[in-house]
Amino acid sequence: MSKKVAVLAVNPVNGSGLFQYLETFFEKGISYKVFAVSDTKTIRTNSGIPLEADDIIAHLSGHSDEFDALVFSCGDAVPVFQNKNTNQYSIYLNDLYGRAPDGSGTDNRLRFWFGKPSNGGSYYIFSKLEETSYPGTIRLPYYPEIPILRLAEVYYVACETMIGKDNVKALGYLNDVRESRNLARLNGSYGNDEIMEFLMREMRKDFIGEGRMFMIYKRLYKEFYVKQGVIIAPTKDKYIFPIPDDEYEFSPNESPKEEK
Repeated sequence: MSKKVAVLAVNPVNGSGLFQYLETFFEKGISYKVFAVSDTKTIRTNSGIPLEADDIIAHLSGHSDEFDALVFSCGDAVPVFQNKNTNQYSIYLNDLYGRAPDGSGTDNRLRFWFGKPSNGGSYYIFSKLEETSYPGTIRLPYYPEIPILRLAEVYYVACETMIGKDNVKALGYLNDVRESRNLARLNGSYGNDEIMEFLMREMRKDFIGEGRMFMIYKRLYKEFYVKQGVIIAPTKDKYIFPIPDDEYEFSPNESPKEEK
């Protein structure tokens, strides 16, 4: 019997990663069906290309036993920006790294992870995870490793832990990371929600291209931030995926289908 896979695609989705999955399934002769983690089948890649999924995730409920495996395709990848003034590069400049009041175009992550190709092309590339001529520096520091836990994350955990307990310390931990990224310290008396928002912004900047933010949004039950003025509200259908029917075989719990 041929294998069949359910592919869950968030909106926006890492188009490169999604297409790699689908290409591999096609080459291996594995059939698949793409479910949009959205209210509609129409989704977009992070660079704005519209895609039409086969169905929405809500319709996977009660049909999970039809698939042999479930694959999750995340967002947060930005491979190429074709025109600095009108495309995704400007969104990341204006709505992420340079976003007021805490962002700035001097952010080292923006300066070193986005650049023009060596062939002199006018477009910009996302080069954070590429091989670097400057190993061990802020310039493309990750190749060939994918970090499991970096020092900045330790500071982010410390910051989140102290929010609501000692906001001065929480802001201090966050400012230590900001200074290392060539950003000014945040000064002032901020409330819990404000510090959490600043923390979320820094994590978005650090984890770009790694598919990390979905699990952070889910853990904190936060809205998806797309760009200024565009967010996707958190709902259970976006964060809680249906349990495969096979999981109930050795469970004392009854599946929702049997309860009906």
